[in-house]
Amino acid sequence: MGAISILNLRIGGRLTAGFVALCIVLTGAVGYTVFTVGGISAVVERMVNLRAPVALGSTEMVGNLYSTLATLRGYLLTGGDKGKADRAAMWKELDAATAEFDKMAGRFTNPENKRMWAESKALLAEFRAAQEKAEAIAFTPDAYPATKLLVTEAAPRAEAMFGALSRMIDEEERLEAAPERKRLFKAMADARGNLANATAQLRMFLLAGDTVNKEQFARFWSNLKAALETLSDLQRLMSPGQKTAYEALMNAEREFRPLPARMFAIRESAEWNAPVHILATEAAPRAAKILDLLDGPKQANGTRAGGIKTNQKAMLTREAGEVRDSISVLTTVEWILLFAGLGAAGLIAFLTSRSIVPHIRRMTDSMNKLAGG
Repeated sequence: MGAISILNLRIGGRLTAGFVALCIVLTGAVGYTVFTVGGISAVVERMVNLRAPVALGSTEMVGNLYSTLATLRGYLLTGGDKGKADRAAMWKELDAATAEFDKMAGRFTNPENKRMWAESKALLAEFRAAQEKAEAIAFTPDAYPATKLLVTEAAPRAEAMFGALSRMIDEEERLEAAPERKRLFKAMADARGNLANATAQLRMFLLAGDTVNKEQFARFWSNLKAALETLSDLQRLMSPGQKTAYEALMNAEREFRPLPARMFAIRESAEWNAPVHILATEAAPRAAKILDLLDGPKQANGTRAGGIKTNQKAMLTREAGEVRDSISVLTTVEWILLFAGLGAAGLIAFLTSRSIVPHIRRMTDSMNKLAGG
């Protein structure tokens, strides 16, 4: 019985060794598969939840960026409330896209992309402020500084000059006619007529910016100065009322005199239309910079490269290649493991059988002999 127990233990150990060997082969195959699939899964998860959404999100943001500019331009042209409402709606979409993009930016693996996104967020705030500034000033007196100067400073003085000349002419009507007084009357009429023509040409220039109007203003203003010089020479003929009006006329003319040059300078500058100037110098450059950060600077061939979107697309392409290569290697290794496992299982089964079966036969023969006496 002691010999049989030892034999059983030896047989049990051999069976255990065979099963352990098979388990080692199976564990190795499954472990390698799980490890490789885990790596592929991490890359695919990053592609699906980061690379592709970032590329799509940046494209959406660029589209919304252009839309806010387009709706602002439309508002500046038409002044309709719909333009303001459309721009507000575009900003809501841009805000939502920005918030979603900001969540994904925390997972960026490239520090340069994180830096570019931080800069883009700051520029977006400045871009929004510039648009709101342009919208707020549009269709207000400050929108056209030269026209504001005309309305607030030049026009009241021109009206004062008209009023003074009209009082002088009305007074002249009540005085006795004389050859010299006719000359005085003509100078008054010339002054008022040329003043009217000059201010009309000034208004036309501020409206259209045509140099012809500026030249016509200069001609009529020169005629006005000549008429005023004649009035100055004929002051001795003026009645007390006319002299008082003449003093008011010259005071208003002295105050009016420097204003046309200021209005011409403003109208001929880039700042003559304040909302458009803000759009061109503050909003548009920031939009271009944001586009450079998201899509990348424009290359010589017209394409863009080096931005967050192009970087993410490049990473997406590279990681897709890595996944494809990893799957190809995994498939090959799995076939190798399959055949190696089958071979190992067959060899283990063969060796286990050879080490156990002879002992069982001998044990069986011994038991049969004992049973037969």
